[in-house]
Amino acid sequence: MEAQKVDHLCIAVKNLDEARKTWEPLLGKDHPDDAYVDEPEQIRVARYYIGEVGLELMESTTPDGDVANFIEKN
Repeated sequence: MEAQKVDHLCIAVKNLDEARKTWEPLLGKDHPDDAYVDEPEQIRVARYYIGEVGLELMESTTPDGDVANFIEKN
């Protein structure tokens, strides 16, 4: 299988507000291009576009969610 295109990259974070303070200056942005809460996935997301590729910062909305568990294990 050969990669044709990168759609988006996700970065799991413990605290979305703190992560934004770090990432937004690096990306040259002052706010996300898209921010939302995905209730079924139990995540809060800040998405930034770099060209056609999305960079998503994801924070778990519950202490036992998949993103929280990923962070705990890694």
